[in-house]
Amino acid sequence: MRILITGVNGFIGRHMAKFLSARHEVVGVARASSSVNNSLAINLVSADLSEPGFVKRLPSGIDCIIHLAQSTQYRNFPGGVEDMRRVNIDATCELLEWARITEVKQFIFSSTANVYGKSNEQLTESHVTQPDSFYGATKLAAEHLAKQYQPYFQVDVLRLFTVYGPGQTGMLIPNIADRIRQGQPITLAKGVGLYLTPVYVGDVVLVINKLLNNFRGGYFRVFNVCGTEVVGLDEIVKAIEAVVSFKACIKLTDEEVQLFSGSNSRLKQYIEYMEFKNIGAGLKVSFNGQDAESS
Repeated sequence: MRILITGVNGFIGRHMAKFLSARHEVVGVARASSSVNNSLAINLVSADLSEPGFVKRLPSGIDCIIHLAQSTQYRNFPGGVEDMRRVNIDATCELLEWARITEVKQFIFSSTANVYGKSNEQLTESHVTQPDSFYGATKLAAEHLAKQYQPYFQVDVLRLFTVYGPGQTGMLIPNIADRIRQGQPITLAKGVGLYLTPVYVGDVVLVINKLLNNFRGGYFRVFNVCGTEVVGLDEIVKAIEAVVSFKACIKLTDEEVQLFSGSNSRLKQYIEYMEFKNIGAGLKVSFNGQDAESS
């Protein structure tokens, strides 16, 4: 199979490319191809998805697109509005139409749990989508665009929840580890903070690989991609403490404990059985320098 991966130099993209390049022909798309690990056995294409017409740089003969690229300005509102619109919406639309014209068979779109907004219960794919951020709104808009192409190719939308793993920076779990090491306070509402369903990046890679092997054609499918266990932020802090051998500085508040967790039951109905890595095992691998695919 010939697979095109956008955002190949991103966190998930790097792990995805390494895994798939041993099994398929992979074409990786990145803004700067020089930023991609040149040890990967993939064909690199330099293309800026924020620029109209980027698809002209893409090769023909692609069987599946794994669209992981997204705007790096997702936390910057309103300053990053233009880039989020161009990359998350316009580029997705352009890539979908290119996929139709070039007769791609499957389109896997990396969305986000942020399309749901706040909830007091565990989220399933049937929950109402009401994003409370511009970033979440652009991702939901892209989902709606992708759905329209169902008659032309298989469309799979992956709503990702709290992905973590080796080599990640600037996100919740590595940020907590940094704060613990630096002795900075970590705030926990009522001693718990937040309930999450973190998913190890190696499991995300395996899920996508299984969806590649679960191709049906002409379907539109939406899946929560998250861990099976619901864990409190306090549990995550304790697990990181054990791995990095530092004691966290905890600050307690009386704020209500929030819930941002998903159910992966629907996903498990479509892919053959796989065991999702628990948070303790995942954090040990994440901070011990191993590759996600080898653990």
